[in-house]
Amino acid sequence: MAANNIHSIWKFRNNINILFMLCCFCLALPAGAQNDRAVWIMASEPNGPLPVLFHKFNIDKAVSKATITIAAPGYFEAWLNTQRIGNDVLHPAQTNYDDYTLSAQYSITKLLQPGSNQIKVYLGKGWWNQDSVWHKGMNYGSPVLWANITITFTDGSTKNIPTSTLWQWVSGPILQSNIYAGEAFDARWRFANNKLKPCIVAPVFPPRIIPQTMPAEQRITEIKTAMITNPGKNIYLFDFGQNLTGWVKLKIKGEPGQHLTIRFAEAADSTGNADFTSTGFFATRVVQSDEYICNGHGTEIWEPKFTYHGFRYAEVTGLSKKPGRDLLTAIVVHNALKPAGRFECSNAQINRLHEMNLWTIKAGMHGLPVDCPHRERCGWTGDANLLAPSLMANFDGEAFFKKYVGDMISSGRKTERELAFGSDFFDRRITTKPAGIPTMIAPGRRTSGIASPEWGTAIVQIPYQVYRYYGDTTILNTAYQNMQIWVKYVADTCGFPIVKHGLGDWCPPGGNTRRECPISLSSTAFYYHDLMVMSKIARILGRTGDATNYQNSAALVRTAFNNLWFNQNSYGSQTANTLALAFGLCNEPDRAAVAAGIATDINQHGFITTGIFGLAQILNVLSENGEAAKAFWVANKKGYNSFEYMWQHYGATTMWEVLPVDDYYDNPAKNDGKRSLNHPMNATTETWMHECIAGLKPLEPAYRRLTIK
Repeated sequence: MAANNIHSIWKFRNNINILFMLCCFCLALPAGAQNDRAVWIMASEPNGPLPVLFHKFNIDKAVSKATITIAAPGYFEAWLNTQRIGNDVLHPAQTNYDDYTLSAQYSITKLLQPGSNQIKVYLGKGWWNQDSVWHKGMNYGSPVLWANITITFTDGSTKNIPTSTLWQWVSGPILQSNIYAGEAFDARWRFANNKLKPCIVAPVFPPRIIPQTMPAEQRITEIKTAMITNPGKNIYLFDFGQNLTGWVKLKIKGEPGQHLTIRFAEAADSTGNADFTSTGFFATRVVQSDEYICNGHGTEIWEPKFTYHGFRYAEVTGLSKKPGRDLLTAIVVHNALKPAGRFECSNAQINRLHEMNLWTIKAGMHGLPVDCPHRERCGWTGDANLLAPSLMANFDGEAFFKKYVGDMISSGRKTERELAFGSDFFDRRITTKPAGIPTMIAPGRRTSGIASPEWGTAIVQIPYQVYRYYGDTTILNTAYQNMQIWVKYVADTCGFPIVKHGLGDWCPPGGNTRRECPISLSSTAFYYHDLMVMSKIARILGRTGDATNYQNSAALVRTAFNNLWFNQNSYGSQTANTLALAFGLCNEPDRAAVAAGIATDINQHGFITTGIFGLAQILNVLSENGEAAKAFWVANKKGYNSFEYMWQHYGATTMWEVLPVDDYYDNPAKNDGKRSLNHPMNATTETWMHECIAGLKPLEPAYRRLTIK
C-alpha cells in the first residue's frame, strides 16, 4: 500500500487520547514484528547526539529492480552498504508537519549486493525538532523515520523491507544540530565502539506522507577562498568574495581531539573581525556556527549534514598553525531548479545588478521561498509573492511554487486565535483567524499572525503567476476556494472599498520611518489587484458569475481609490504612482502624465525612494509608459544614491534588506546594523530586464503568444 494511503487514515491531532490509542495499537504488535507495513520509528533514547539507524537484510535471488522510499521530517542521509543513496541534501523540504510530510524515492538496484546488505540512515532535527530559536513551540518531537525498500526479483517475486522494531540505532557522531545555530561533529566516533539498541515505534509523527515532486536541495558548486586575514590571536577569517548560502567543506590534518569552531558572517567590522549583526543574532540569539573535533588520522574532510548558513565570511578558531586557503571551501547549496532563462546585455552595470539578483534569488531557494538565509529562513508570504516572477524568469519554478501554494493552503486550514494587523505594523490585536486565511509565514509553527493585505495577496497572485508562466490550470483550481475566502476576508475585516490596514511599502531606503506611500493606499491597490486577478481566474475556470462579481467589486474600489488619492496627475509618491500604473488603477488618459511624475520625482530625490513593492514595479511602469530613458538612467546611475553604490562603496554581492543607496548605513545614528545583506524580496528588477530590455513578454500563459519589443 502506498505510504500516503497508509497514513491518510490517521488524523493527527494534539490530543493525548488519540496518541495513546495509536501507541497502544503499535505496541500491541509482537516485539520485533515484521510485516509489509512500515511504521514510524525512532531511537529509544532520543536525547543526546543525533541517532543513526541501521538494518541488515539478505538478498538470495537475482534483483531486477529495487527502490527505497524515505520520509524523515527532520532531514535524513541514507547509505546502503558503503555508498550514499542519492545526492540530495536537507531533504525532504519543510512542511506543516501536523498536516503532512514529504517523502523521497530512490533507485537502489545498483547498490544492492548478493547476500548481506545494510541500510544506514542518519537522522537530523531540521524543522521537525527545531527548538533553539524563537520558542520551544517550534518543536514537533524527536527525530523519526519511515522507510520502505521494495525489491522485485528477476523471477517476478517481490520483497518489502519496512521500518519496524527490527531496526536498530546508535548515538551518532553529530553531537548537536540546529537549522539556525549549526552543527557539531565528533570525528573520533566509530560504529564499532557503539552498542546497537532496538528502535521503538514513534509516538508522534506526521499524519500523512506525500511524495516530494519539487527538486531537492543539492550541493550546486564550490567557491574557493579569496582571502585569509588574521584579525586576532589564533583567529583566522576566510573571505569567499561572495555572499552565498550553504556551508564550508573542511580539509585538515589535525591532532586527535583538536576542536575547531567555524562561525559565519556576511560582513567584517572595522577591526577586521567577523560581524554577526546582520545575520540576526539580535533576533535568534544564536550565531551560525559549526564545530569539528578531529580524529587525527591523516587528512580529514568534513561537511555538515543538517544545517545551512548565509555567509560570505567564515571565522575559524582552534587551529594550531596558520592555515592555507584550502582549509575551507564554500559549498553553495539550494534547490536544484533547472535554469529556464539567461540574461546578458551590453551594459556592464545592469549585468552586475542581474548577477546580484541571481545570487539573491538562489539564496531564497531552500525547500520554499525563504525571506533570508540566516536570520529568519521563513516563508513570509509577501516576500515570496515578490520573488516569484523574478525566480521563474530564471529557473523552472513550477513545482517549487506549487509546493509553496500547498504550504499556504495547509497553514491556512486552522481556525485559531492569531495576531492580526491594524492600521500600522505596530498596531496589532488578537482575533480569530478563520479557516482558509493565510498567515504571514508559511509553513511552520512560527506564523507571525494573520496575513496583512499586502502579504496575504500571495494566495491569489502566486497561483496566477505559476499559471502565467506554465499554463497549468490545476493550481488555480487547487487554490480557488482559499482565494475566495481571502478576498472576502479583506473586505469584511480591513475595509471596502478602501482597505485601511496593512504594513505599507516595506523597507524603503533609510528604513520604514521613511515610507512615503500611505498604508491604506498600498493595501487598497493590492486588494484591487486581487479582485482583477480573481476575475481573470474565474473566467479561466469557467466561473463567469464569479468573474462578473469580482470585476464589479474592483470597479468600486478603483473609483474610490481615484477619488481619494488622484490629484494633479499624481497619487502622491513614487510607490503610489507606480502601483496605480502597474495594477491598472490609473485611468488610461492619465497614464503618461503619472509616469512623467514618477520621473520628475526621481530627479528631485536623485534616485528611487520606494520600498519593496515600488521597487518590484517602478522600472517596468516607466518603460511601459513612455519613460524608458528614465528607467535606464535609474539602473545605470553611478555614485552616491545608485544601485552601483551598493558594490562600489559597500562591496555588496547580493541585494540587501534595505538597499544601501544613501547615507543610512554610514550614519550610526540612523543605522542599527541589524539589516540582512541578502534578502530576496529586493531581487525583483529581473522582470524589467527580461521583459523590457530583452523585450520578451508573454501575452498568453506559457509564452504561447508573446511580444518581442
